[in-house]
Amino acid sequence: MDPKFELDPKALDKKVLPTASPAPAVRPSEKPRHASVQGTTYTIKPGDNLFKILIREYGLNNDEAEKLVPRFRDINRLGSSKSLQVGKTIQLPSLNKLRGGAEVTARRGGKGKLLVRKDQPAASFHLDNDAREGGGGRMETVRQVWDSLLPASSSASAPVDIRSDSYSLSLDPGRYPVFPAADGGRIIVDREGTIPPLVKSLIMSQDPKTRVVAENPANRRRFFSSLLAAAKFYSVEEDFRMDFGIDPKLTVLADYKIEKNADSLMRNDIVLLNVNDTRRGIPPVLAGFLQSKGFHAVDSYPVYREGRHGEQHRVFQVTARDPQTMADSLMKSLAVPYEVDHGINLLGDNAGGVRLMVRADRYFEKEGSRYVVSFFDGDPVQYTLMRLLEGGGYRVILLEAQDDFRKVAEKFLARLRLPGNFAMHNLWSQTDSSYGIQMSGVILRDGKSEGRIFLTDREIDPLVKDLLEYNDFKVVRE
Repeated sequence: MDPKFELDPKALDKKVLPTASPAPAVRPSEKPRHASVQGTTYTIKPGDNLFKILIREYGLNNDEAEKLVPRFRDINRLGSSKSLQVGKTIQLPSLNKLRGGAEVTARRGGKGKLLVRKDQPAASFHLDNDAREGGGGRMETVRQVWDSLLPASSSASAPVDIRSDSYSLSLDPGRYPVFPAADGGRIIVDREGTIPPLVKSLIMSQDPKTRVVAENPANRRRFFSSLLAAAKFYSVEEDFRMDFGIDPKLTVLADYKIEKNADSLMRNDIVLLNVNDTRRGIPPVLAGFLQSKGFHAVDSYPVYREGRHGEQHRVFQVTARDPQTMADSLMKSLAVPYEVDHGINLLGDNAGGVRLMVRADRYFEKEGSRYVVSFFDGDPVQYTLMRLLEGGGYRVILLEAQDDFRKVAEKFLARLRLPGNFAMHNLWSQTDSSYGIQMSGVILRDGKSEGRIFLTDREIDPLVKDLLEYNDFKVVRE
């Protein structure tokens, strides 16, 4: 027999408590009372809280008391409220029960701290759940996510129940849920880290493919990282990102990229898993696109549109390729009314009866300034007249035949003194989204609302258009 499983019969008559951190030094009048409080009750006094009671009644140090507060609250069914009702009576359970231990009963009736099952002829290990741990909703979410990765078989998800001639061992499935692993094994989740080392050894000696994950799902990333590592998938990559397209470019983020087996890539069966609940989930239109590329998107939280205000932002897609039409589209996008072929008396009204009329291809006024848009064809006389108009206080935007959209936009922004630049922009932050769109253009503030205006000449395909609209952008084709 393996020496690590040998038990001294005398040990069954002794209490075996988990090792705790040393209690802080106390004054003689404050000696620890945990030896006398086991199984008693306590009446709440003014100023009490669970943390203080644990320190005072059990003699715990600050770190251990803080760790045991949730368990203490659950045992007394106090809910999530931090305040205690003065005069209410609560239980002071044994310190071992508070730490999550179980009891032991040997065949001869000796009582220790590992087992309870008096109906068995030999030692019987049974870890139960006297007071259900909080976070049941979290485990239900984990179960739903895991079922989408590995559909559970009855054997792989069955509660632990081991019986032999010398002992029997079982784990409460409510407190210690079981999940299937990719290699045919199973994973036991020990949320509070309360399974004793001896019990772990007994379980794994019966089935080496059984693993224990001692993490709490309250910390999503650490919990899922441990769970995925224990599952023995072919490949798990954290903080995965991939791009589709160049301009516009779609970027998809995932907390994990999972290849279940060596054939996953060839079979287009790769899972993108997101567990970060601070980011919005992947919308159906994007999930469908990813599916067509061989990626199955799984979110541990629902897709939501929190904070949406409808068409809050606007994207103006300028499709023209000549400077004149581009200029007209830009002025429409900026809500600037303009005149075509407007005549300007260059010499003014006090020129002794002499009038010199200059034609402005486009003319508009904005915030007290006068603007002239001229489409320059290389005529030196036209150029001289435009310079004279500038000397007369007009702001001239001189466009040339070879100007592309970027050049036209930059000239307008400079003359209108608008704060913006033509660049590759992220249209929304990816800190709270699992995908993003980057596109070349100009971002401006919309003076009529709290939204933004994005000017671009890039082609926008139906998928990008749907994602823009999903994120409160109205796409206007000019």
